[in-house]
Amino acid sequence: MSKVIRMSRVWSCLVAVSLVGTFGSSAHASTLGGPPRAGAHTAVAMQGGQYVEAARWLTDGRPNAIAIGPDGSVVVTQATDDKVSRFDQRGTLLGTFALGFGYPYGVAVDPAGQVHVTQYSGFDSTAQVHMYSSAGGHLRSYGVPEGASTQFSPWGMALHPDGTAFVANPVGADVQLVRPDGSWGGRLGGPGSGPGQFDGPRDVALGNGSLYVVDTGNRRVQRFDPTTGELQAIWGQSGYGEGQFLNPQSIDVAPDGRVLVLDRNGPDAAVLNQFTAAGDFLGRTTLPLSQAFAMAVDAAGAVYVTGLVSYPSGGWGVLKVVPSDASPTPPPTSPPMPPPTSPPMPPTASKAKVMPKRIDAVKSRQRATMRIACSAGTTRCAGKVKVQQNGKILARGTYTVAAGRKAKAAVRLTAPARRLLSARKSVKVRLRLQATTGVGGTTRIRLTR
Repeated sequence: MSKVIRMSRVWSCLVAVSLVGTFGSSAHASTLGGPPRAGAHTAVAMQGGQYVEAARWLTDGRPNAIAIGPDGSVVVTQATDDKVSRFDQRGTLLGTFALGFGYPYGVAVDPAGQVHVTQYSGFDSTAQVHMYSSAGGHLRSYGVPEGASTQFSPWGMALHPDGTAFVANPVGADVQLVRPDGSWGGRLGGPGSGPGQFDGPRDVALGNGSLYVVDTGNRRVQRFDPTTGELQAIWGQSGYGEGQFLNPQSIDVAPDGRVLVLDRNGPDAAVLNQFTAAGDFLGRTTLPLSQAFAMAVDAAGAVYVTGLVSYPSGGWGVLKVVPSDASPTPPPTSPPMPPPTSPPMPPTASKAKVMPKRIDAVKSRQRATMRIACSAGTTRCAGKVKVQQNGKILARGTYTVAAGRKAKAAVRLTAPARRLLSARKSVKVRLRLQATTGVGGTTRIRLTR
């Protein structure tokens, strides 16, 4: 059964020690809108019925995070091709735009339609949140300042109506707060299994006047006051039973105040759990997904989940489910939303790729070389090269290639890389092309000697 621990007025002894800076300061915090605060909803007033499939569609790359725009569109980050795709609620593609960095994960859309995308990079401290216009133009990037006492590699995120961003940071075992002007507001939590501590938190949600955090490694949900950081409740534990989790991935709040938690409950099972605002278990639905990554709830209560869609239409995609008592949506008489009026990125922008997918170390093992191809376009391809394995930097360098041409680029190997190549002829690494001109990307390749 679900185990709920209610907390009250425990700020000074449990949370304040984990809070740095001015988390939730009065200058930038306000009471969240929406349903009443936690405690107003009960299992009697809120029944946890089953969800049924309403639609499914495939994506052309692995979908990671998902969010609902103010116009009702479904916004998805795709990790395999480093882009953002926008769909209508039936899966019709409305537009895409490319990102200038690798492995995008979390996504949120603000009331102005601007898209915020987190850059997950393991233990790479340069990771940030990147903000784009609704058409895909890069506006700015923000994150944790240099010298902060935490590693920052963001995952899921949620936006307060005033623009404050709450960002789950699994590597730092905390939740980061960034103010609307992009300045850092502090951190909540820290590593551990005690109240107010986290182990790899992957997602956050705002609703019912509270901040909900999926504490993935501890198999639980923690609920906080977003303005003060006060811990209000904890529920969940490891297991297959009601209100228990094996690998909770994502969280969101439905329009009626129910808290929905997506759990990968076994190797081939994705489970949608329902709770009251205060954490009382309401019900669960097993979804036809063999893998599930993230979810989002729209204004009508429909739930959209990214993952590996099961047979017969197998492949990466999005599953849409609705409450079983929901009325069917009538077919639209006109397109529900127009496509972007202008392309998000010039179609002729050149993109850099490593071809073939191999980096060759020279005999001295002080440096390595690769060939980079720049697609035909109006811009050259230029930027920085970074090679990593398990969070360790193995090599750095730069590249410059004319549009439509190939050229050799060199990187300087670090001591860890030289040690690896002394023991092995070839190692799998992740190479990132951080573009300053054109479009870059991230790929898995081999470093050889």
